[in-house]
Amino acid sequence: MAGKMRFYLDIGLFVFLTTLFKRHVISADYHVWGGLIFFAFTLGHLWLNWQWLAGLWQRQKHWRDWTTVLLLVVWLALVITGVLAAKQFGLELPFLKPWHKFLGALSLLLVAMHIGFHWQYLKENILRRCPCLNKAPKALTAVLMAAALCLGAYGFVDSG
Repeated sequence: MAGKMRFYLDIGLFVFLTTLFKRHVISADYHVWGGLIFFAFTLGHLWLNWQWLAGLWQRQKHWRDWTTVLLLVVWLALVITGVLAAKQFGLELPFLKPWHKFLGALSLLLVAMHIGFHWQYLKENILRRCPCLNKAPKALTAVLMAAALCLGAYGFVDSG
């Protein structure tokens, strides 16, 4: 049960992540409230992976561990700067907006590393839940991955 819940929570995190970074495409309200929901999903993700959190201080640290801890700190800072810079909460501190954008860009790099570290787990779960993807030709997969990379790079450059 927890494995299935973890997988669908990961999908929810992915959907929010891919829609939050272009706040002017959907709306600023979606960006603010979706960001808070995204953070709540992140806390749920942590709760489902409590064994990792409990054992974090008792074992040898790896790049994976340090990246995840830094990602959590960056997301916490993103939420704080986002709430303080958002006019939806009546505060709107404009000097925090560049920090919020910087932390957002940094979080993208850390998320890419985090997904890379857990790619084998994700791949196995995706293929187990969507067996039709096993039949997709490798060339098609490579083209789709390249297209996703180009779209992400364009979005990053275009976000100003």
